[in-house]
Amino acid sequence: MKQFLQNALSLCLSALFLTAGYSASAQSEPHIEGEFIVMFHKGENAKAFASEMGIVWDQQLSSLSHIHLFRSEGNLDDERVLRVLSADKRVEAAQFNHTVERRETVPNDPGFAQQWHHVEAGDHDIDSDLAWDITTGGSTASGDRIVVAVLEGGGSNYNHVDLIDNHWTNDAEIPGNGIDDDGNGFVDDFNGWNAGSNNDAIGAGGHGTSVSGMIGAVGNNGNGGAGVNWDVEIMQVDMGGGLTESNVIAAYNYPYTMRDLYNNSNGASGALVVATNASWGIDGANPANYPVWCAYYDDLGAVGILNCGATANNNVNIDVVGDMPTGCGSDYMVGVTATNSSDVRTFSGYGATTIDLGAPGESVYLASGSSGYGNTSGTSFASPCVAGAIAMVYSAPCADLASSALVTPQAAADAVLGFILDGVDVVDNLVGETVTGGRLNVRNALDLAIGACNPDLGCTDPEACNYSPVAITDNGTCQYFDDCGVCGGSNSSCSGCTDPEACNYDAEATIEDGTCILGGQSLTIAVGGGTWDGEIGWALESNDGIVVQGNAGSSTECVAPGCYTFSMTDSYGDGWNGATYTLTDADGNIVASGDLDSAQNGDGSTQGSDLVQFGDADCGLGCTDPAACNYDEGAAFDNGTCNFDCIGCTDPEACNYDADATSDDGSCAVNDDCGICGGDNSSCAGCTDSEACNYDSNAILEDGSCLQNDDCGVCGGDNSSCVGCTDPEACNYDSTAILDDGSCVMPDPVEGCTDVCDFPVNVVESGLTGGASGTAVSIVAAGTLQTIDVSMNWAQSDGTGAWPADMLVELGLPDGNCVAFGGYDVTSQTCTDLGNYAIVWPDDWAASVAGTYSASIDVSASAFAGEGSWSLTVINGWSSAVAGASNYDVTFTLNGLCTSEDIVIPGCTDVDACNYNANATEDNGSCLSLDECGVCGGDNSSCGGCTDPAACNYDANAVIDDNSCLSLDECGVCGGDNSTCGGCTDPMACNYDANAVIDDGSCIMEGQNLVVSILTDNYPGETTWTLTDLDGAVVASGGPYSDAGTSFEESICVGEGCYTFAINDSFGDGICCAYGEGAYTLSSDGAVLAEGGEFESQDVVEICLGSGFGCTDPAACNYDPEATTENGSCNYDCNGCTDAMACNYDSFATEDDGSCEYTSCVGCTDSSACNYNPAATMDDGSCLQLDACGVCGGDDSTCSGCTDPEAENYDPNAVVDDGSCSYPNDCPEDLNADGQISVADILLLLSDFGCSSDCDADLNDDGATNVNDILQILAAFGQEC
Repeated sequence: MKQFLQNALSLCLSALFLTAGYSASAQSEPHIEGEFIVMFHKGENAKAFASEMGIVWDQQLSSLSHIHLFRSEGNLDDERVLRVLSADKRVEAAQFNHTVERRETVPNDPGFAQQWHHVEAGDHDIDSDLAWDITTGGSTASGDRIVVAVLEGGGSNYNHVDLIDNHWTNDAEIPGNGIDDDGNGFVDDFNGWNAGSNNDAIGAGGHGTSVSGMIGAVGNNGNGGAGVNWDVEIMQVDMGGGLTESNVIAAYNYPYTMRDLYNNSNGASGALVVATNASWGIDGANPANYPVWCAYYDDLGAVGILNCGATANNNVNIDVVGDMPTGCGSDYMVGVTATNSSDVRTFSGYGATTIDLGAPGESVYLASGSSGYGNTSGTSFASPCVAGAIAMVYSAPCADLASSALVTPQAAADAVLGFILDGVDVVDNLVGETVTGGRLNVRNALDLAIGACNPDLGCTDPEACNYSPVAITDNGTCQYFDDCGVCGGSNSSCSGCTDPEACNYDAEATIEDGTCILGGQSLTIAVGGGTWDGEIGWALESNDGIVVQGNAGSSTECVAPGCYTFSMTDSYGDGWNGATYTLTDADGNIVASGDLDSAQNGDGSTQGSDLVQFGDADCGLGCTDPAACNYDEGAAFDNGTCNFDCIGCTDPEACNYDADATSDDGSCAVNDDCGICGGDNSSCAGCTDSEACNYDSNAILEDGSCLQNDDCGVCGGDNSSCVGCTDPEACNYDSTAILDDGSCVMPDPVEGCTDVCDFPVNVVESGLTGGASGTAVSIVAAGTLQTIDVSMNWAQSDGTGAWPADMLVELGLPDGNCVAFGGYDVTSQTCTDLGNYAIVWPDDWAASVAGTYSASIDVSASAFAGEGSWSLTVINGWSSAVAGASNYDVTFTLNGLCTSEDIVIPGCTDVDACNYNANATEDNGSCLSLDECGVCGGDNSSCGGCTDPAACNYDANAVIDDNSCLSLDECGVCGGDNSTCGGCTDPMACNYDANAVIDDGSCIMEGQNLVVSILTDNYPGETTWTLTDLDGAVVASGGPYSDAGTSFEESICVGEGCYTFAINDSFGDGICCAYGEGAYTLSSDGAVLAEGGEFESQDVVEICLGSGFGCTDPAACNYDPEATTENGSCNYDCNGCTDAMACNYDSFATEDDGSCEYTSCVGCTDSSACNYNPAATMDDGSCLQLDACGVCGGDDSTCSGCTDPEAENYDPNAVVDDGSCSYPNDCPEDLNADGQISVADILLLLSDFGCSSDCDADLNDDGATNVNDILQILAAFGQEC
């Protein structure tokens, strides 16, 4: 109840989503529940939008396209939330955050000669060797470095020996310094970007390694194989853990941002990303449900990025079943299917309108692991083949293409895509199954690019190393040799440490770059040993930045003595899973060791760091926490040694007093009523009702948990443990059931208790030629056929192209009729046809592939029934297979048919039993005998009872005595225990009971009446109390109560002595005064012994009654000089204000208590004033009069307004005219109110044009200043008002 106000706000916000009717199923693809991706129009505040809609803003996925991720909380319906979001005018598109699946085939079997996709004897390759005659990739004709972004869910091992030289790095970023050096919005993105962990920790996934190898494994270097490009920069983008759609969009945002920066800075910053690769997706996804994702490709294309996607590794039509992302309609999503060395598509998806072209992807030989190669298959590797080809086309010796890539990037992308698609080799296998009908040919694409090139553009400076003698117009691409002799170089290739004394001396360096480390020492860094080492990243950092960084493995570095930070990351975010690091100096001494999970700083799962002291450096490590016992004021860095053992409870009265503590930490506690230090009384709380089945004899405090046995004898049960079918004739008779739940199922006259019979029939036909019929297999069964389940092992003995779907089946019925189903072009000559292969067999049966096939045919509507002989005959239903043959091994399961062995009728089979069932075929243990009363299965209870005429419960109808006879007790109760008339029979006792007949020894002599008065607060159900004596026995108790704000009073007769009164509030806020003015009072003989109400969970008071107890304070009005023990009853009501001039003068007070006050009786004494105070005895000058509106002390404002009936704002309730009358504006176009509609008014409207709220020039009151207002003012131009 108290949570109502707290819940009200969230209820209001969620009401919109809970009440909006929505039943769409179009968004049923797998997605993260409660997460939504929204693309806004420009200028919208996403966080304000989330607050308004009652959902939670999670993160921005793309700033350029205004895409954000939101989450809903509570029990909101995802479909309804999506409908409301999509309908909002501020939203361009909205969708669920769908999950994405990775497609990969594990590589194996190294061997360079297996790279058939480059060169193949049957010319089923992409003509790489011919393309390499023109270019091996790397840079455009203008010298711009070409970049391909690889997006992977587990990253790529860019340290592979054949990939590291083509690994793209962001050289404008200083790694590990925590600063966005290049201002691209990504901090420390040196090695690329991990969209899951928001850093550049790239996983070493094997799938991504092979993908990267297809694009650009270094060629002509004597290692492994070669990529489509020998030289290209591969940008690694790790989508992080989870593989959700939000990860996908966030991942694309990185190459998108870098290319946008490159375009807008004329190549000064960012990267020339020309293509991305996505070798993952969602099988069977409907692109209509992914509007944000699909639209994103248009944004990427606008900055010049073509996006390659691997279609499904299933032989399905993507045009029909859908796929993401290759089903997207964007021109900038290039869908790719896979071919083999025979130019045949064998396992991958196709689509005449969605899949653009094929590329090698079956048994291709690509990079794997850290240095090896292996064969692998999948569209995952066909797609990067095209991405690599796109990069190679950009490297064509064509200056105007290079220039267009910077000046008109989208047009350049359109042109390159045209060269790729127009240059395919047309393949019969792909005609009608892809947009182009062909397979990639990179040489053809290059030829088309060069053929379309304008040779007049280029570098015209003869001094330049890329001087073009045929160029007429200089396009600004000229480059010159650097000091290292590299054309267009930056001297980096020959820069390094040239000092032989330095430990990092580079003998090949000719230019000193200032990196020499003098006095440095060898430091070996070993990291790994866990179960997921591929997720590990680390860096050794000084104050100047990162010294060295890496992943799992071991390396030896030259490091100067000093103080360092060893930073650790985990890309998945679950710690290092057993991995550790060890830093060892040249002498083998361990400098430092540890792991991410126990790092001194960080979250221990995603990132963390330890401080490291190397060499003879003094890094000032120690405890830096002033609150610690071992605080070191000289320490500059905390090393995790802080000790807080000197802090604790310093109160000697507390049950957890710490004699060694010198500083109190606020932890002191007291024993609860159970004697537990700091306890909450729970250890001695329980059921105190001895009649309850869960009575707890050790419980002192009642916790309301008492239970009773249900009819099944289960404590606190709901009778469910003994319910069931109690009819022995039923199929589901339960001999253990006591209560019948109406679930009994009686036997079927034919099938008995068999729910559904299933009759398997095996038919084997070997070498069955086209049109040939096998041997009929007959069975004897009865019933109604419901479904036919078919499981078949099939193979063809030659290559005639037969299908499993060719099988034609004839089913013979007991009445002599028959039906047939299946077959390609052969039909039954004698049986009724139920449909050919296209209707009966699944689509995947129409394939010439040996294997196991299954199907289920529903014939329940045909009512095939009867008892007798049924038969099955298999026929080869393809007439053209006469020269060939098929092998059939088929099991038909006829569901609904039964043999006599199938029918089971349970019951009693004992002829001597009173419930013998002659029809029963199986004894179910239900047999019964007659009891002595003649009842079948009875327990003699129907004729049992008390047979003693002298008993008070004598039963004249009883035949069998059941030992239930009873006698009257002294109270006259049959079988009673005298308790109903027991009590105190002494009239002198304070607990005398006039109705008691038997004295039970409970009389309290010389006792007193203790009155407990309770005034409940707004939550009476939270209030309980107990009164216990010195032995801990409960004398009386009360509550919980049901009526709020009500007084309850109970008089308790108690003996002399002391008692403990404990009042409890289960919510913990007492009974006063947050939620009502509750209170309690304990009194005796009119004297108040204790009172209160303001407490938290419990208030405990001690009271004493009887002789010797009383008020022992001489200052009290009721001081008792005879009292020897204080009982808390002292009353000070005789104290008060004794000054007759005071407002609170008390004529009965005999002792002034300093409470006199002189303000409450001061006020307005003028009886004509509207605030006259008849109780005031002294005038304070505050008297007021009514204003014209009748308001006391008012200023006439409450009844002021326009009193002119002719005015448009006439107020009939106004008494005083305030001059506010306004009159209809017949000329709204006269914005400057000069009486004429002129150019000045048009200028005023134009200055307000585009306003969308509170607009000054909104002439037609539609909420905005727009074209409609311009048309209106032009129509009235020149008029006078």
